[in-house]
Amino acid sequence: MIGPNDVANSRGTILGYFRGTVDKGKKPVEGIPVPPFARPQQKRDFVSALQMFVAHLNEGEQQGLSQYAMNAALEAESYAMKVTDKEEFDPYPSRTVFAVACAVRFPAPWTPEGIAALLKEYGRRGHRLEEFHTVSAGTIEFGIDPVTVCQRHGDNGWTVTSNERGHVRMAARPADDFAMVMYLMDQGTGHPGPYHGQYNERIGTELRQPAQAVVGEWGKFVKNSASINNWLREWPRPS
Repeated sequence: MIGPNDVANSRGTILGYFRGTVDKGKKPVEGIPVPPFARPQQKRDFVSALQMFVAHLNEGEQQGLSQYAMNAALEAESYAMKVTDKEEFDPYPSRTVFAVACAVRFPAPWTPEGIAALLKEYGRRGHRLEEFHTVSAGTIEFGIDPVTVCQRHGDNGWTVTSNERGHVRMAARPADDFAMVMYLMDQGTGHPGPYHGQYNERIGTELRQPAQAVVGEWGKFVKNSASINNWLREWPRPS
């Protein structure tokens, strides 16, 4: 297990706590295609599986509005994936889709090197991410100050060290490849607003009341929504 003493959350991301909750032995869900995709259908299947995972994230007995909104955004991205014979097929999901997958720690059959290669590709396309310098079997290096070096060991575990102006420290000890994937996903999540950066405090305050009103109406809608209730009945929460 990655313990709290093994993790240095220097970036302060809102989802850094995921690093401390990944047990050795947890496995990805096989059969989900991961990028780069070979054909458009794989891309759509990836988004469809991600939508189902998001729908399973409800914390209470009913589906949350934020889950529904996230899946609506993913649905819009899915429509954008439709390509014609005249269009060039992009084997990568949009940055939005990948950010959602990272934020929720989507358990597709990723590999650490595969996730790192994706992050390197998105950085090459101009998205604001840490710069990935080295992505090879068993070695991943990214960042400038600090430089983070991830190395696999013989037991399939990893060590993550951070070198900041000559000061080297242990940042994490992911127990296996799956734990390493979860660690790297923190890089793909980025700094979502409004949790990071500046925002308009007056507007934020005035938005609170109408937001609560929407949540109240959503609660009434969910109780009478056949499609959502059918989903919840078909996939009961584990005991």
